[in-house]
Amino acid sequence: MRKGSQIFTLVTIFIMFLVIAFPEISLGADKPETIRTVNILDLTGPYAPVTGPLAPGLEDAWKYINTELGGVHGVKVDSITKDFAGKMPLGLSMYNEAITMQPKPLFVTPGSSPLGAALRERIKEDNLICVTATSNEAIYPRAHSFGVYPLYVEMAALGVKYLKDNWKENRPLRIGIITWDTGYGRAIITDEFMEYAKSIGVEIVGTEVFGIREADVTSQLLRLREKKADWLMSNLAASGAVAIKKGCKTMGWDINLYNCFVTEWGTVNLAPPLFQGDITTFPVKSFDETDDPSIQKVTQFFKANNRTIKDKSVFYLIGWQTALVEHHVMKAVVDKHGWNGFNTKNLIEELSHLTEFKPLDGLSEVTYSPERYTMRKARLYKIKDTQVIPLTDFLEVLDMRPKEYR
Repeated sequence: MRKGSQIFTLVTIFIMFLVIAFPEISLGADKPETIRTVNILDLTGPYAPVTGPLAPGLEDAWKYINTELGGVHGVKVDSITKDFAGKMPLGLSMYNEAITMQPKPLFVTPGSSPLGAALRERIKEDNLICVTATSNEAIYPRAHSFGVYPLYVEMAALGVKYLKDNWKENRPLRIGIITWDTGYGRAIITDEFMEYAKSIGVEIVGTEVFGIREADVTSQLLRLREKKADWLMSNLAASGAVAIKKGCKTMGWDINLYNCFVTEWGTVNLAPPLFQGDITTFPVKSFDETDDPSIQKVTQFFKANNRTIKDKSVFYLIGWQTALVEHHVMKAVVDKHGWNGFNTKNLIEELSHLTEFKPLDGLSEVTYSPERYTMRKARLYKIKDTQVIPLTDFLEVLDMRPKEYR
């Protein structure tokens, strides 16, 4: 009897050793051959100069994950990118093609918030997960869509609070809003934001908009100058920021711009003198933090894969964040539930409880909750020469979801 007991004990110890040393043995019988994600990005359309680098960022990050981290318990992730060129019908068509793939993608990343908004309910119906640019319409009403940064209006409030806290004059700070006449541009013009600015003693002296292809914004700037704005504020990309700053220079108006999201290297390099002293918001660290280990790892792959100056973008870094978050939750689900539990329900459960996850030990700080599917933290940066230099650490943004979704 004692000998049989000893054999049983030895067998038990051996099995436990196998489970610890080779965890994939215990993860269930339905281990897939590959895991697929699909990215529908604007690589050649109006947003391409800014959001296009999502593609190489995602590609390099998945290469790192598959080669250095072993994929998801030995299963490689196949990340497929399609170019919808900023054309909504083409983006929707590409999504329809993607859901017929075998294997079906688990995650879909739309490269613009309008496409994210258009796909929000479809992705829920198809039982997939969306990781998208973060507008109210792309996230709410809540479905299966998670934002890759805080809401635009939440970043706007963060920047305005910083400007107010550093205002030296013995009178209220006056801000003039000038932004694109698009859902993206207008995302900062909400009742919640206006109420918040007023509550902290900031005067919004005017709101002006202009078309995404409009290069002359002199009329709008003249009206804001007449109202004695101290700072300008916007939410737009490269050509929009250039139009504003060139207009100010032509008028001889020495004023800085807080571009909530986003002024970055591609924009600054178009005309560096125009942007000196301007500020912006990132959800991630900056390429110019060269001593930071997370930036060093990203830069290693950036150089090894022969990326060029046009790829140096906040969206390249967001591509890394996106892939690393997806990898983290996929691995966590398999750890908890085995391959038999590797499904959308468990992935959303894991993602919606992600707390202070730091990709590459500090590239960003990602937190979601069951009530709030957008990131909680961002940093403020200042333009100096051609660099984007941090002004703050990662700061908590206010919850500025529309009231009906709180």
